[in-house]
Amino acid sequence: MPRMRTPITYCLLVLTILQMGCRLHEKVAAPPRPAPLDVSPVPQSTLARPPATPTLQRLPAAGEFEQSTLQVATAVATGDECCPVSLATASDAVPVSLLDAPGELDDLALDQALQALDTLPAYHELQESCPSPVVDCSCQLTYQECLCSAAQNAIAARLLGIEAEAVECSVCSRRGRRTCIDCIRLDVLKTRSVGQRNLTAGSALKLFFGLLESRHQSVIIERSLAEIDEIESRLQELKRADIKSAVDWGEASRRRAEVLQKREELQLTAAKFDRQLKQLLGIDACCPTLLCPADPLTVEPNCLDAECCVATGLRHRYEVVLLHTLCRGLSDETLETVRQAIAQSNVSLGTFVPTRRLLSIFRRESFSCEIEKRREQLCVLIDESERIVSEEIRQSVLAVETRTRQLAVAKERVATWQTRVNDLTQIIDVELPDSDSKEKPTVFDVSRAKLELLQAESDLLHRLVEWKIAEVELFQAQGLLAEQAGYEFPKLGCCYGQCNCHSLMH
Repeated sequence: MPRMRTPITYCLLVLTILQMGCRLHEKVAAPPRPAPLDVSPVPQSTLARPPATPTLQRLPAAGEFEQSTLQVATAVATGDECCPVSLATASDAVPVSLLDAPGELDDLALDQALQALDTLPAYHELQESCPSPVVDCSCQLTYQECLCSAAQNAIAARLLGIEAEAVECSVCSRRGRRTCIDCIRLDVLKTRSVGQRNLTAGSALKLFFGLLESRHQSVIIERSLAEIDEIESRLQELKRADIKSAVDWGEASRRRAEVLQKREELQLTAAKFDRQLKQLLGIDACCPTLLCPADPLTVEPNCLDAECCVATGLRHRYEVVLLHTLCRGLSDETLETVRQAIAQSNVSLGTFVPTRRLLSIFRRESFSCEIEKRREQLCVLIDESERIVSEEIRQSVLAVETRTRQLAVAKERVATWQTRVNDLTQIIDVELPDSDSKEKPTVFDVSRAKLELLQAESDLLHRLVEWKIAEVELFQAQGLLAEQAGYEFPKLGCCYGQCNCHSLMH
């Protein structure tokens, strides 16, 4: 009769198999044992030269390293007898710069880059072969037109408007009156739509004033080029008359290069602003007609009250208005809609644990508790939103005041250079004694002063546009641009009494 195997026998068998597997794994994973140390005597020929550590007879000079090659370096490093070439005798090999500093390499690359520019044609040759594009500037655009068009064509606002129309269609399909849910959804959509119109209008007006600055700056550039042309014509007269003078003959050329560089940069900036503004206004960007802003650029430096500006902004910023709308419209019926709106501010908020419908009918106190917590959340969000908006408005007020002071300084600078030009002109017209003839200014001094005056006027124009942009940013921070374009926030309870929203909210 065969012997019966007990569970203990199976356990011993499994342990034996595991021990055999562990021993096999140790044999496979164990590193190879090092070979035994050979203590036999080494021949003298082998001791004369170590196989992999060559001995350098002397250290080559820095100039000898210039003549080294990769082949020589490899031969020395490996001790290859088949390549008995030393560093000192590698004069016919390809030189490898081993000691070049990074600065020397940069200088060489810079010289090569500058030499490659020798083939570039002159500026006037490029203007003849590839002139700047001529655009039609007949499309006049005023401040109010830009404001209204940008607010009307705001993409995000249009999408929100379509969504509101979809809500209206759903109400019509039910053939019933609007519910509280419909009213609060419409209020939220329309409030956000007004906010998006305000943002788009602000972006468009900034581009509007940027284009307006480029238009006026181009006039100043043309005046500067005309003054430089006059200087060069006078220099040519001196050369033809062979009159020796201490005038810097290359100053006019340097001035011209600076002005031309500024003009090209200005044209590029104007083209960018034009395309971006056309996109915001709903105009085809490929239209060859260049927008021509028309604005008198008047300045009204009023003393701003920061707290009054903050109070106005808190009544017109869509973020604050939206949260107040949700808080006032919160009820059992609108709880789900308020949850969704809160979740958009933070993904962790507005969570909802579903319960059985039958239990929820008999436990109405759970809804009351959640409504109070949602109202508490909305109050916290309102406080934080008002704090952020208030700080943004105060920063905008500070920016307007700073731009006003900078504008005053730039205006004084223009006045000083205008006085300098007038003084030099009067001195030239007055006959001075011969002893003072060397101190008498020349027409070139007057031209330099005129160029400085034009530069001061350019800076004044830039400061003026910065003041205008700061004013636009203040209006945008207050949320007033959409109202200036004719868009207002919806009244709470857009159904105007067709549902019981008013009784629930009061």
